[in-house]
Parts: sequence; C-alpha cells; structure tokens
Amino acid sequence: MKTAAQSLNMSHPLELGLSTLLIELDDATEYYVYFHFGEIQKLTAGRKRLINIALNSQSIHSQPLVLEYLKPVTVGSSYTAQVSATFSISAALGSEAPPILNAFEVYKLITQIDSPTDPRDVGGMKDIKSAYQISRLSWQGDPCLPDQFAWEGLTCNYQTNPRITSLNLSSSKLRGKINSSFSCLTELEYLDLSNNELEGSLPEFLGDLSKLKVL
Repeated sequence: MKTAAQSLNMSHPLELGLSTLLIELDDATEYYVYFHFGEIQKLTAGRKRLINIALNSQSIHSQPLVLEYLKPVTVGSSYTAQVSATFSISAALGSEAPPILNAFEVYKLITQIDSPTDPRDVGGMKDIKSAYQISRLSWQGDPCLPDQFAWEGLTCNYQTNPRITSLNLSSSKLRGKINSSFSCLTELEYLDLSNNELEGSLPEFLGDLSKLKVL
C-alpha cells in the first residue's frame, strides 16, 4: 500500500483484463475481486482524487471513491468467468488527479462436490486440535477435502467418504497424555507422535485401532 500504479493522465483509465492476469480462468466459475486504494500523494489543499470503478463498462459502486491521504479504501466485486471481465478504474467527474490503484486480490470460489470426510474422523481431529491447541494454518474446514488443501500431516484415502490413514504430529509441541480422540481414527495405519512432551502410559484404546501398523 506504500506504492500505487497511476494512469498517464486524467483522461486515461487503468484497465485490468482478468483473463490475462490469471493462469487459468474457468468457465462458469465465480471469482471475487478486491481493489485496494490509498492516497500516497499529499495533494495541495482543496484538491481531491475521485475514482470510478466499472466492470465491463458498468459501475460497481453508487458513488465515486474519494481518496484521503493515507486512508485505505477497499472495494469488492464478484463475477462469473463465462463473461470476459475487464475492470476499468477511471477519474470521476471533478477529480483533480489521475486514477491510481495500490493493490488488488482475486479469489476463486471452489465448490466442494466430493462427499465430506467421515464424521468420526472430523470429530476426532477437531478434538485433537482443541486438546493440544494445535495452530496450523491448513487446519481449517474439512480435514481431507479438497485434497490439495488437506490438513498438514494427514494422508487420506479418497473413497465415498474420505478416511484418515496417516497422521504425523511429530515435533508439534504436544503435552500431556495421549488424547482418547485418537481412537476415532479407526482407519489409521500410521501415527507419529515423536519428539513431543507426552506423558503417561500408552492407552489401551490404541490397541483397538486394528489397522494401525506403525506407531
């Protein structure tokens, strides 16, 4: 936000064709775009920079943006990739400076079409996360799905309802006893709890995990 792109003059807009900015643009997929503005130039007293934002020539906001020095403003819009999207950022009527853009973000909406992870595994993993206060960025949402965003340390089999087959929590600062929620992971074949600060004896419920091969 300390820098900004600026058009040549007030009569030239900044234009962004998203199909040229994204590596893949899928038909019928919904995208969310956020534009970030912040006036970084101290204009002389009384002068203002006014900005209009349009998608395919249609304005996406009701009033021009009025930028104030060092005060950030964010404007968002959604669109479907079936239609070629071109955003135009132009100087609004009465503006005394060319349009600028500090930053923008593009998000793709991913709809989960697979069956969710088995609820026993989901409940067990959420309890384990809570019991040991595990803070990992990827540990959000469904543990196994989408498969490219599975929780860090997990391996799943992807049948009708995915099941967790491997869990690596080595060097994860786990403390206390081995939580009973591990018993919910009945398809588990591999469990690594090494290099933590666990205490107490091995609980009997680990013996009930009939598919466990490596502990």
